[in-house]
Amino acid sequence: MPIDQFNDQSFKRLYRLFQDHPETEDYIKTAQIDHDENEKRAEAAFAWPEQRMFPIDTPEQAALSRLYMEKQAGIPDYARARCDKALELYGVEMPLQEKTAAAPDPDEYLLPEKKRFRVVDQETVKLASEAIVRNQRKMSAVTRAEACVNLVKKSMQHDTVLPDGIYKMAGVTMSYMPQLRTWLEARAAAVTDPMIKVAYEKLAEITRTKEQYFSNRDELVKMASVIDELDQAAGLTKWYDRRLPDPMQTVFNTNKIAEETFDVATKQIPASVLATVPPEAFIDAFGEDIASDFIEDGVVDTEKLKLVWDSVPLDLKQALIAQLGV
Repeated sequence: MPIDQFNDQSFKRLYRLFQDHPETEDYIKTAQIDHDENEKRAEAAFAWPEQRMFPIDTPEQAALSRLYMEKQAGIPDYARARCDKALELYGVEMPLQEKTAAAPDPDEYLLPEKKRFRVVDQETVKLASEAIVRNQRKMSAVTRAEACVNLVKKSMQHDTVLPDGIYKMAGVTMSYMPQLRTWLEARAAAVTDPMIKVAYEKLAEITRTKEQYFSNRDELVKMASVIDELDQAAGLTKWYDRRLPDPMQTVFNTNKIAEETFDVATKQIPASVLATVPPEAFIDAFGEDIASDFIEDGVVDTEKLKLVWDSVPLDLKQALIAQLGV
C-alpha cells in the first residue's frame, strides 16, 4: 500500500524524500499533520478519493502529497494528475510537477496577479469552487469576490452550474433589503462602541430607502466594504460562518441572480425591459446617429447598447424613460 503523510510512521519516508529533493522544503514546511482534521476531510479533498489518501484541499497539503507520490508505485495516474491540477489551481509550481509545453495563460487563473485557481475545463471549475468554499475564511472579501466573479464567467464558458454560495460571494445575486437590515440591526445590538453602533444603524436606515429586492452591484459592493470595515473594528469577524454571515453574504443574501440593469439617474431599468422597447422609441429619444450604433435590422442589441449607454447624455436617457412611463 502506498504511503502518504498521514500513514508515514515516524516520517521516515519524508526524511528520505527531503534528502533526495531538498529543493521542495520551501513548498511544504508550513504543512501540518493533524490526524483529527484529516478524518473530517471529504473524499473530494483527496487526490486518491477511494483510499482517502494524498489530501489536496490546501496548497501546503497538495505540495506535501505531491512529494510523497514521488517514486511510489501503485498510485493511479489520475491521482497524480488531480494533485498536479490542484497545485496549478493554487498557483504552486513545485519542481516535481510534470511541466506542460507552454506556460499557462494568466487569464486562465481566477486571480491572475497571484496565479491562483487555474480554470480550464468543467473539472477545474468544480475544483476551484470547492477550494474557494473551503478556504473562504482565509481570503479577504475583496479577493473572494474577484475570484468568484471570474469563476462565474468561467462556469458560463464551460456550461457548469456553481453552488449558490459562489454567486453570493461574487456579488451577482440580488439583495433582500429587509434581511440585510435585520443583520445590520443585529450587529448594532451586539457592539458596545457607540460610534460603531450608530454606523450600523445608519446603514440599516439606508436599506429602507431601497426597493425590497435591490440589484445595483456597485452600491451593494460599497455597502459590503463598509460592513467589512465595521466588523473588523467591532471584532465580529470571529463569528463569520457561525453566528454571522460575512459582509458579502450579508449583502448578497438571496439565490436570485441579479439581472443586468441600465442606470438612469436614480432609476435602474432591467436589460429585459429595454430589449422590448421598439427601435423607434430609441431613435426618437436618442437620435438616429446614436441609435444606429445598437439597432441592427430593426432589432435592439442590448450588448451594443451597453457599450454606448454611459456616453448617452442624461437628458436623452430621461426622454426615453418618460416614453416608457417607468
